[in-house]
Formats: sequence, C-alpha cells, structure tokens
Amino acid sequence: MTIAFNQLQELNSLIDRFATDCSAAEAIPSLRMYRTTTPQPPVPMAYSPGFAIVGQGAKNLVVGNERYRYGSGDYLLTAMDVPVITQIVEASERVPYFCMTLSFDQLRIVDLLHRLPNPPS
Repeated sequence: MTIAFNQLQELNSLIDRFATDCSAAEAIPSLRMYRTTTPQPPVPMAYSPGFAIVGQGAKNLVVGNERYRYGSGDYLLTAMDVPVITQIVEASERVPYFCMTLSFDQLRIVDLLHRLPNPPS
C-alpha cells in the first residue's frame, strides 16, 4: 500500500530535519526516523511488531523464501517478531533513503483491548 504524495513530502521533510546520515532519531519513545545516503549491505535482523513506512529511496526485504521491495510511500505492518534480511538499495546524497518506524508494545495493546467495552449482543 502507498500514501499520498503531499503526505510523503511532509514525512520526508520531518525525517530530513531530525535524522542525521546513517542514524535513527528517536525523540519520541518507539518512534524512529532513519536517514542514509548510501546503499547498505544485507543485514539479518528481527522485525518487532510495528509499522514502517519508506519516505523515499528503497529497500529489499527477505522473509523466508519471499522477497519484497519497498519504495517511496510503501509501508509494512508486522504483528509479531519476524526474522528478516533487510537491505537498503536506493540511497544517495541527492536522494537519501528515509524511513519512519513505530514500534508497538504488545502488553499495552493487550491492556487496551481488555479496557474496550464488550460489543453489543
């Protein structure tokens, strides 16, 4: 799925303002903004539950035997820990790779679900 162009411009402006090259800005707990100007080698890691959106540039993601490519405006939602191999493939000085992630705290989500009123029968 993708988001609208003007929303991407706003997201990219925020990431460019708060994240330095090859780093992640984390002014709000669980919210991270990534910026890099160089493609990166493949990195094995675990994605935790959360939401990630690519503002510009692109990355490849391998999950099991499946390969995905995420570019400008594409997003990913994960509901559990997932082992992946990730690689930033489009990033340059002129067009840096921008990404924002929001991690979900599973215990808080369960607590919120328990607080919801029961649906009418």
